Amino acid sequence: MNKSAFLFPGQGSQSKGMLGAFAVKLVVRDCFDEASDTLGYDLWDAIQHESSIDITETYRTQPIILTCSIAIWRLWCANGGPKPDYVAGHSLGEWSALVCSNVVSFVDAIKMGDPMKNGLVDILVGTQIISKGHHFLSLIHISEPTRPLYISYA
Repeated sequence: MNKSAFLFPGQGSQSKGMLGAFAVKLVVRDCFDEASDTLGYDLWDAIQHESSIDITETYRTQPIILTCSIAIWRLWCANGGPKPDYVAGHSLGEWSALVCSNVVSFVDAIKMGDPMKNGLVDILVGTQIISKGHHFLSLIHISEPTRPLYISYA
């Protein structure tokens, strides 16, 4: 039985210049433009150039990691990459998994600003809690996103 999964990273994997090689990919730049319009500042510029924006600050880091993850996901899909059976994310990466499984829109996830604020996050889909806690990992079956497999540890 062959199954595939995408695992999205959490905070701490950001660096200046990340995704620079993908600058020519319209789908990547469009994703960053969408995030920038929502946030009110140029997210691409923040990670590609020296700027006054400190990308190590949590409220900056989280939209950066989310946007990079979604940009790569969209590029994968645009290039005909096979749809994985599962998407998963560690900590903040869970939001990328939720966006990619169409549980939460990208713009809504970006608007959260600091979704890990105070280490507590509750997302309700119907009556089912997808995530809650300081450290967590969620695994979502992509064809049944409203019935996630939930793995959590504190």
